[in-house]
Amino acid sequence: NPNNMWEKRKQTIAIYGSLDDKNYSEISAAADYVFDPASGNAAIIKFDSSNLRYLKLDFTSNTAATGGQAAEVEIY
Repeated sequence: NPNNMWEKRKQTIAIYGSLDDKNYSEISAAADYVFDPASGNAAIIKFDSSNLRYLKLDFTSNTAATGGQAAEVEIY
């Protein structure tokens, strides 16, 4: 959400992928991403191309809320 009412925050996110929704492997290790209304509250997480069907995003911290915040997720 690019709305300026959201404060700048840092979230720690890891990504896991699976072909069968049962066996997941780490696609992107946990790292900190800054979400700032001044830059559209967007973060880009790059990872190697994989043949996957399912993705899980694991939010383990957020400096501005008690849980992870994601208004939209796009995978290319």
